[in-house]
Amino acid sequence: RCCTFRATNGSIRGRLYFPADHRLPALMLAGMSVEFVASLLLCPLEQTRIKMIADPGYADGTAAAVTRLFSEGDGARGVLGSLPAIWIKTVPYTMFQLPLYDVTSSALRDA
Repeated sequence: RCCTFRATNGSIRGRLYFPADHRLPALMLAGMSVEFVASLLLCPLEQTRIKMIADPGYADGTAAAVTRLFSEGDGARGVLGSLPAIWIKTVPYTMFQLPLYDVTSSALRDA
């Protein structure tokens, strides 16, 4: 378990006690690495989707659109150039989302 919720003096308010293990840092690291890889894989697909919506004649299908996207401009460098901005936004969010969910669900389950 990630944490334990203990009520004090029979009141609704209580305290969260975190164990000495490394579960929270491990969950944060897992969330960070998953978001890093997911953004790396999904960024080209998101750009392809936007191009296909903006210009219906861009390509016949997703595979053709991804191929055209990588062949235009600077190739992979151009497609993946927006990744740092995406990572600045999404990695911290996902890094804290997973541990917060675990802490909240453990506290509610033990209450």
